[in-house]
Formats: sequence, C-alpha cells, structure tokens
Amino acid sequence: MKRLFALTGFVYISVQTAAFYISSILAIIVAVAGVIAGIVFFFLIKDKYKKKTICAACITAVIAGLVFYAYSEFYYIPAQTTYNNKEVSINAQLSEEPHKSYNTYYYELTAKTVNGNDENFKILLKSATQLEIEPFDYITCLVTLEKCDNSRYIAQGFLYTAYTSYDFEYNTEKPEGLPLYSLAINARNAMETALDILMPERLASFSKAIALGDRFSLDSSTRADFTKTGISYIIVVSGMHLVIVSIFVIALLRRLSKNRYVTYIGAIITIICFMAITGFSSSVMRAGIMLIIYLIGKMIFHQADSLNSLGFATLCLCVPNPFASGDIGLLLSVSATLGIILMNNKINGFIFKGIKSKRLKRLLNYPIKTFSLTLSAFVFTVPITLLAFGTFSPIVFVASLIITPFVSALVICILLSSIFYYAGFLSVLAYPFAFVNCVISSFIIFVVNVLADLKFSTVYVSYISAVIFLSASAILIAIALLFKDYKHKLKYSFIMIALIIFTGYAVSFLPKPDKLEIMNTNNGTTVLLDTYKGLAVLSCGGESAMTTEIVDEIGIRNSEINFLSVPDNNKSSCAYASSILEEFDCLSVLLYDTDRTNEETYRRAKECNEAWSLFENQSEQVKLWEEVTVNAFNVDGDTFEYISSDDYTILIIPQDADCTDIPESFLTADIIISSDCPANYGMLRCDTFVYTGSEKDLSNYTRNFAQFSDKIVTTVNDNVTISLE
Repeated sequence: MKRLFALTGFVYISVQTAAFYISSILAIIVAVAGVIAGIVFFFLIKDKYKKKTICAACITAVIAGLVFYAYSEFYYIPAQTTYNNKEVSINAQLSEEPHKSYNTYYYELTAKTVNGNDENFKILLKSATQLEIEPFDYITCLVTLEKCDNSRYIAQGFLYTAYTSYDFEYNTEKPEGLPLYSLAINARNAMETALDILMPERLASFSKAIALGDRFSLDSSTRADFTKTGISYIIVVSGMHLVIVSIFVIALLRRLSKNRYVTYIGAIITIICFMAITGFSSSVMRAGIMLIIYLIGKMIFHQADSLNSLGFATLCLCVPNPFASGDIGLLLSVSATLGIILMNNKINGFIFKGIKSKRLKRLLNYPIKTFSLTLSAFVFTVPITLLAFGTFSPIVFVASLIITPFVSALVICILLSSIFYYAGFLSVLAYPFAFVNCVISSFIIFVVNVLADLKFSTVYVSYISAVIFLSASAILIAIALLFKDYKHKLKYSFIMIALIIFTGYAVSFLPKPDKLEIMNTNNGTTVLLDTYKGLAVLSCGGESAMTTEIVDEIGIRNSEINFLSVPDNNKSSCAYASSILEEFDCLSVLLYDTDRTNEETYRRAKECNEAWSLFENQSEQVKLWEEVTVNAFNVDGDTFEYISSDDYTILIIPQDADCTDIPESFLTADIIISSDCPANYGMLRCDTFVYTGSEKDLSNYTRNFAQFSDKIVTTVNDNVTISLE
C-alpha cells in the first residue's frame, strides 16, 4: 500500500470530526460498522490491493471511533463534572503568554492542585483586569470552575473556564526553572517589541499577526475584512507562512553550502524554531510536521509523498488529542492542503494545455497559478466554511490575485526587520526592511478594505441551504462515479454544481426580508436587526467571556452599525457596549445615562453622529428607518424595548422585570425576547418567544413560557435567526 499514512490519517480525522460535532454515540456506531464492513469485504473482495486498502480503512475507523468514545465518556466528561460550578482553590501554572481581546485578558492555565488534590488539566481564566503574572509562573487563587463549552477551546484540551471579578485576590510564585519553550516566548516578545518601535501601531499589529501568529493584536474590523474577502488564511500563521520561510532559508543555505544535509537540516531547525515562536498552533503544527517529513524525504531519498506527509501530520495531531479534530482551523488547514495536492497541478495543466503561445504562457503564468492554487483550496474548504460559518466569499480569487504576490516579501521583511533590530551595528538594516513592511502592509490592508466594502463581498447561506447544496453536490458526483467513463461524466457534474452556485449567488442580489438574529451569549440578550438598509444592535448583553465571539459575529455582517441600543447598566443587556463602540462605526446610539454608566462607554457614545440619552423612569422614541421605530421606556433602572414596523413587532424584556410595568399596547408582540421569566408573565402574548438565559434555568421556565406563546425557541445551544417577512 503506497499511501498508508494518507489513508489512515484522513479516515481517522473524518471519523473523529463527525463524532465531535454530532455525538460520541456516532463513534461507537462507526466502530461497529467498521468491524462488520471489514469482515464482509475481507471475504468478498478478491483483489489483494483493494482488500488491504478497505481493511486498513475499516480498522482505522474502528480505532478512531473507540478512542474518541473512550476519551469522551471515560475521561473528558467525568473530569468536567468533578468541579463544574464549584468554587475551588487552585494552584496552576500559566502555560502560555496571556493575550487581550476586547477588554478581556485570557490566561491559559495548567492545574497542578485543586482543593489540595493533585490534578493535571487545562483551565482558561478570563479576567476584566490584567493580572501581574508571567508565563510559567504559578498562581494560587479561589475561582468558580465552569465546564468549557467553546468548541475551539475544547479542541485545544481545555476542561474548564473561570472568570475573575474586579476584586480578584491571588498569589503568584516563580518556578524553580524555566522550560526551553520560554526562550521562544522571549524571542516572540522581543520581535513584537521591535515591530512596535519600527512601525505605526496598526501596521505593527498587522505584521505581528501575519508573521508571529499574534492575531489578537488586530482590531476586529480588520479581521472582519479579511474574513469577508475569504483570505483570512493570510493573518493566521499556517502552511503558507512556513513554506515562505523554508524556501527563503533553503535558498540562503544553498548559497552558503553545497551539502544538501546542511541545507535541509538547517531548514528543519528553522521550521521548528518558527513553530515555537508562533505558539505551536494546530495549523502551524500540521504544516510544520508535514514540511519536516517532506524535507527529510528530500534529504534522504530525493523525493517525498505530499499525501503521506499530510496524513502522517494529521495523525500526529489527532492521536494524542481525540478532540483536536474539532478545531475548525485545523480542518480548514488540512482540507485546503489536500485540495492543493490533489487539484492544483491538474487545473494548471488543463488551463495551460489550451494556451499555444509560449509568450502568452509566460505572461499568464502567475495569474493562472494563483487562480488554480486558490481554486484548489477553495473547493475543498467550501463545505467546512458553509457548515461552520454559513458564508463564502466569491471575490476570494480577486483578493488572492492582487495580494498573494506581496505576502512572501512581507513575511520575510517582517522577520528580518525584527531580527536585525537586535543585531548590534547591523541594526541599521532593520529600518529599510521596516519601511518595506509599512508600504506592503498599507497596500494589503487598503485592498482588503476596499474589497470587503463591496456590497456582495460575502454571501450568507443558512445551515439548511448549505446542507441541501452539499448533499446535492455529493449526489451529482456519486452518480457520475457510477459510470465507467466517470471522468467524462464528472465534468457535467461539476458544471451543474457551478450552475447551482451561480444561481444561488444571483439570488443573493435579490431584496431580502428583514432578519432578526438573537445571539448565543450564555446568559443575556444581544439582538441584531439585519435589513437591506443597515444593521441595528438592539441590546448588547451577555457574559463578558463571549465578547470576542459576539464582536467577530457582528464584524462579519457589517463594519458599520446604524443603531446601537445600550438600554441599561445591567450586564445582561450592556456587557458588550464598550467593545462594540470601540470596534465599529456606530451612526447613532441610544444610551441609558446615569452616574453608574461606564465612562468609556459614555465617551464613545457621545462621539457618534447621533446620541440619545435615556434617563431613569423616562422613555424615548427613535426612528430607525422610515418604517421601523424603537420605543424604549425605563422603569426603575430596567429598560424595555418595543420595535415596530408595518410587518412585525418585537418586545425585548430585561432581566428581573415585571410585566405590570409594560404599557398595555406593548404586551402583545409577534416576537418577545427575554433572558428569564418575568413576573406576571401571564399578561404577555406572542407568536414566538426567544429565551436567552442560562441552560440550567430553562427547565424551570418552559411551562410558564407555554402559557403565553405557542412557539418557544432558545439560544442555549446556538444563535436563533428569524425571518421577518
């Protein structure tokens, strides 16, 4: 079997990804099916090669399923329930450099003792204030642990999250010795400091993201622009960046030495160092392992198998951590690389085959290769982006064509400028490289910003539509494979799939009904009213730990907010106000104005084009658009919001509210939204009730909700989207 690692690696990650996002029970079903299929095919298939291939796939599926189920049911879930929702005393070590995102500081801890018991699991500590702690320091404190429910962090091995208050008390202790990884962290900090000195703040942040993996330094609007244009892979250190660095190092070492062992060993050492400096993220690890295997093959055998290298790298990440396959970044990285390996050369050959002129071939060499590379990755990542994010960008080809040629030069110049800055008398060389960084970075950000502002730079697709499209595509391909001349028939299948995509894109230009999106914020109310005239954020509350997710979600939809409501000072309805005002252009703001209003929120709100103040026990009416009106009325510090148009009415009720405070004309609405069950709820009437509170309270309220609404939906597990037709 020529590609054993490719086969086992892709089967392994596929089984565990399905189990991660569907159910651990699926892992057992796959394992049982694998045993049955393996036995059946072993006796039915006569061809030895096919028999070995299918049996290897079945054995891998069985192992992947059993390992995932055992890890989930016998380790992860029991470990999560031990301390869930309990205040405990912990002694833990800070295992990575802290980062800040949207006014929240994130600390990755590895527990050593919990309530005096020896433990060894990861905790994500979130704090509104910066703690005086350095990487690898020990921290002792009292915290309430909550089971981690974010798929990204679960995939990274975190069991619990914890949140600190403003009066958080803790003690720190220095370790006796520092691990080797501390050198990489110190090097990263030094390089970031150099970039901060050499470049303007925004360009330095962009440079740190693109070359050092510090994506949290980027403002949300820039991140959102890259996401909208489909080229966010540029600001996430991955295989492309490692390839750029390795090619540069190999070219440099070949000039210094003709010995291929020196060249490739030097490149491998550089790759390992670069992986460490950028934080050993899953995408970097996958690309790094693959590149190292590839270079070892080139060094020893003068050749290497890319598919086997990718499969082996996948196994190296997924075998130690069965939940690693839940990392969307890893899935996108693997699928993009797989697409490039399988399709890139074929697309290139097909296009160049039709061009007879050698001069024209040379002229079109770069555009065609860029197009084929982007198309190869795009085709294989579309299923994941549609299912995970519900979006895709049709202008990704234009963005890639314009920007890709400059990325290699930018990455190398960033690294050289930050290294030369500390090179004694050679430090003068840092400045010309930094100048080139500034020019290229400014150009890339400008292009991305212009493309992202195009009205249809991003197409949004509902989950159901994505499933239907992907299912139809799979059926068309499967039908073509049934024919003997399947290669010829596949052309027609791909033509039909392309027509479906084109039709869907054309339909996206048609006017759409207003859409109400109620966000999953764990416990609080954040409501987006998305219309063809603009975006309104009606209430912006929830757990502070969700700030990053909420701001990113808003950023993907629009870089400008027409109206923001900050209805009161309760976290259940204003937790994200300051971050939203900082990250987005808000044309108008309705602000609950008291002496308890956050000073930063107040200042930013007053800087907007229009700002209305809502005072205690007063009301305010705001005309959003010609046909949409917001009536906000405050009762003893709690603000109710009633949104009305010719087609729909919406009532947003604050926490701990009493329905006797609501005017009679507002008690009935098409949609009512609340994070708990208000007092005197029997006075309410609605077609749809949306519960935005915590999961633990839902069962206590469900019977009450049924008394005033026939349809009850909740944001406990996901966002709720309602079409306002």
